[in-house]
Order: sequence, then C-alpha cells, then structure tokens
Amino acid sequence: MVVGVRRALVVALCAAAAFAPVAGAVISGTIVPQRGMVRVTLGMHPAKVRSILGVPPKIRRASNTFGAYSIYKYRGVAVTFQGGKVVAIETSSKRVKTASGVGVGSTEGAVRSGVPGTRCRTDGGVRHCFVGAFLPGKRVTDFFFKKGVVRRVVIGFVLD
Repeated sequence: MVVGVRRALVVALCAAAAFAPVAGAVISGTIVPQRGMVRVTLGMHPAKVRSILGVPPKIRRASNTFGAYSIYKYRGVAVTFQGGKVVAIETSSKRVKTASGVGVGSTEGAVRSGVPGTRCRTDGGVRHCFVGAFLPGKRVTDFFFKKGVVRRVVIGFVLD
C-alpha cells in the first residue's frame, strides 16, 4: 500500500514536489479542501489560471505515462496541468490557509480539528494527513509534515 500511495501522489503531482519558489509576488489565499486553493480549482483551464494568478514566472513542461503536462510555478504555489486542465495545486506558503486557519506551519492536531474527515498516517517514512481516497480519478487533499508541522499542501486528482 505504501508504494501505491506514494506512486499515486508522484504521478498526480507530475513531479511538482521538487518545485522551488521563484521570483515574483508571494501568492496568498484560501485552501478549499477537495476543490482548490488561491481561487484556482481542479479542472480549470490554463487561461483561467493566468487570469487569476497572472503570467507564471516559470513554466515547466514534460511528459509522463499520461502524456504531456505543464507546471505553472509561482512563488509558493505550483499548478499542474494535464490534458489541458488543472490536475494538482500545491503550496509551500504560510500565506495560504483553509478558512479555519490550517496550512503550512500547522500541527497535526490543528489539521485533524480544522479539516473535517481528515485521516493521518505514515507512508514510506512520510507523515501526512489527507481527505479523500487514493483511487484513480478521485480527489485528495494532502497535508505533508516535516518535524511535526505541515510543510506542503497538495490538492489533486489521483491519476493511477
């Protein structure tokens, strides 16, 4: 199960986990679990994302088993497109939080109490709390921890 979950996350993110903050204004906004963040939602088209967040300072293009994909990299936020639509949104910014104040820097207890339906576990040495199911086509909101606090939040479709 650990390998399957990890593989699903890697594919869903299209390697976006390695994104580094880039120059430009820091993006801030709200996380809406299972839907989106910073006013970008899953399934949105690139032109709409640009109209909300502006021209991305950096764009990465590559391909995987599912075809070509691109990642719009903003400072603290990355938006992954596959098939012409948003399949994942990721943040490492402390300025992006849920309505209850949960985000990067939050403890596991804060995630559990502030995000309904959250389940937490350790997979392959990585502690995370999530909403959703790691099944193809399903949405997952995942809060990844390092040293007891959230370091990264991902909302995306599981692709495999």
